Amino acid sequence: MRIPLVNAYLKIIDSVGDISTLSWRKQVCIQYLKWGVYVEDEDKDLFIRMALEWRKREKRNNGGKRTIVEKRMRRLLPKWNKRNALAPSRKALGEFFQKQKKEKTGVFDEEYRKNRQREVNRNNMLRQLERGRPPSAKEWIVTEPDGTEVRIWNLHQYALSKGLDRGNLSKTARMNRAPHKGYRARLVNNEWGED
Repeated sequence: MRIPLVNAYLKIIDSVGDISTLSWRKQVCIQYLKWGVYVEDEDKDLFIRMALEWRKREKRNNGGKRTIVEKRMRRLLPKWNKRNALAPSRKALGEFFQKQKKEKTGVFDEEYRKNRQREVNRNNMLRQLERGRPPSAKEWIVTEPDGTEVRIWNLHQYALSKGLDRGNLSKTARMNRAPHKGYRARLVNNEWGED
């Protein structure tokens, strides 16, 4: 779909030459084609501005039957208006953050960042504890003597509940030793989402 559109746009540009000599309707259509080919925000903005100007010049505000190009412009207009209305506040916010970054104040202050990171780490740890997973606990798969596999967190707690030695159980995973009282453990590799 993209290649025929590009070819159509290039053929029109080659045959027309200077676009400003054309009617407003043709200029708007060519700008719409350009935006379809290059998909740039500047082209979209120019298309909307030209379509609005075309409606004003040809007094097309009274309703009537709209062309396809006008319908497309009307769909894009609310977002475009909102973005233009918020442009000054975005610019002011950008300048404010640049000033803070330069002066190393606010969110760019080193002490603030350290405290914020401590708070995030603490909240993560509390969330893990609420789920019954101590932060240092790892996910394990334990094969029981009857052959069933159990996925657990915190090998130490599991070993205590079954009357096993945690060290010997973990060695079955790390050192590939014989099963401990019929139990064998292996660590889940969360990085790759595999066992």
